[in-house]
Amino acid sequence: GISYAAVRVIQSILGSLVLLFVYAICKKVFDCRVGLVAAGIACIYPGFIGYSGLLLPQLLAMFLISLFVLLALNFNKSIFMAMILGIIAGYACLIRPELVLFFIIAFLAMIFINKDKTERKKIFKLGILMIVAMFFVISVWTIRNYKVSNRFILISSHGGDTVWLSTWKEEWLEWQDKEPLVSILNGRTNSEASKDLFKAGINNVKEHPFIYLKMCAKRPYRLWLTGHSNVFYSMQDSIKNYFINKTYGIFFIKVLMLFFNTLMVLIGFYGMGLAYIKSSQNRNYIRYIAFPILFFMVLHFFTWATPRYAIPIMPFVIIFASYAIVDYFQKKRTQHGCVL
Repeated sequence: GISYAAVRVIQSILGSLVLLFVYAICKKVFDCRVGLVAAGIACIYPGFIGYSGLLLPQLLAMFLISLFVLLALNFNKSIFMAMILGIIAGYACLIRPELVLFFIIAFLAMIFINKDKTERKKIFKLGILMIVAMFFVISVWTIRNYKVSNRFILISSHGGDTVWLSTWKEEWLEWQDKEPLVSILNGRTNSEASKDLFKAGINNVKEHPFIYLKMCAKRPYRLWLTGHSNVFYSMQDSIKNYFINKTYGIFFIKVLMLFFNTLMVLIGFYGMGLAYIKSSQNRNYIRYIAFPILFFMVLHFFTWATPRYAIPIMPFVIIFASYAIVDYFQKKRTQHGCVL
């Protein structure tokens, strides 16, 4: 039968496993100290805790992307590993369809960053195998879609409504059952109206390009500036309302969570640049960690953004933040003559 509790338990287990992935990634790219700091921060990160109890795809996407990056960092250029990466990528795409583009770009990047021609050819062949395995997993759902709707839908029909929601001039922050959307749907399902919604979204951009660009400019703020406190049942109101109502306990907790998340994001981006400059020997590895962050940022600059969309890539932000923290304290100890 259906069990929400089972979903929450499984998501909690997957979230716990991500802590191990974070440590293993840090150990591979940096060292154990960075790994311990990153795993410790991830262990108490409010977003990971809160979303493990919600029936949303963010935590599962985080697990699959983190696992993929960990295995890619340890890629032994075997056929078996290429197929495993493809299967993981396929399941991740079923969770978030836009990841199809993510994995294809990642595959091309793996070829591009490798300067050895012989290695490039080998990676290209194994990469093709990975992509084939990925689409094999996806094809099961594509066949299901065709049987149900008699239409070719690769993964999801929500591409059209996402484009429309991302471009509508009134800047809706959530899906709403009102005009002009009601007229576009006109008694049809989202699957049936997907093409019309996509065309309407493109027309929105053509008719109001500056409004669209203004909305795009706000999306980085909406993606990153949050404490994820709203996912907890007792803290779903705004910080402002808790202050007005003099509920200072919850107000303080929400402000603390907002400060913690914002600090991690700022230090994380600083750490990304620092790691790239200082760890010249590991730059290829650093690109593996940075790419999911950059991909999601670009994606959600042009399309609708909300704080939960940052959850799948926060492990990588935390990794870079941990690198910056360890580097800072290492400098302090060196200045005081301490031996590490």
